[in-house]
Amino acid sequence: MDESDIEKMKSSRDVEGLVKALKTKQQIPSLVSAWMIRWKATMALGQLEDPTAVEPLIETLKEDEHETVRKWAAWALGCIKDPRAVESLIACLEKDRSRDVRVYIVGALGKIKDARAVEPLIEAMKKDTDPIVSSGAALTLGEFGDARATKPLIEALKDKRWDMRHRAAEALGNIGDSRAFEPLTKATHDADERVRQIARKSLEKPKAKGK
Repeated sequence: MDESDIEKMKSSRDVEGLVKALKTKQQIPSLVSAWMIRWKATMALGQLEDPTAVEPLIETLKEDEHETVRKWAAWALGCIKDPRAVESLIACLEKDRSRDVRVYIVGALGKIKDARAVEPLIEAMKKDTDPIVSSGAALTLGEFGDARATKPLIEALKDKRWDMRHRAAEALGNIGDSRAFEPLTKATHDADERVRQIARKSLEKPKAKGK
């Protein structure tokens, strides 16, 4: 099996064949490594958006040894947008050691937009040791529009990192909770011009003023 086989299966919507490709372990007698076949299969399954692939992709996300395969499994689950994936995505967000995998999980949860992900994303914003993951979680919370995130995001406006403050200000504008009006007003005087700009844009949104 090689990349051309994956493309043929994708073109013919052979989900069963692509799922079998997720199990490829042996070194393929070509220039393509086994993990690359699994990676291409995850991408193809995400592009097909077939819900029958959800369980195999969850298994891949949990168990595959290669982080590139796991992160694209997360991406594929986000494309399919099936709520069955939410609990597994949350569990892997908490325990996967790869920064890139966690970033892709945050993105997938943002696409699915299941309310169960709000609290775990708040925790990731507060506690994830990688700034790209934590700030990404902040921005994704804004896409949910859930008022539970308002208070944690207001606290994030005080973060020492400009990127976290920037993402928090943008998220608060998207949520539109009137409790964010004063904190966003203060953020228009932030030490970083990028934060000041996004705070002003967020305040221009009618919901931010409680209207």
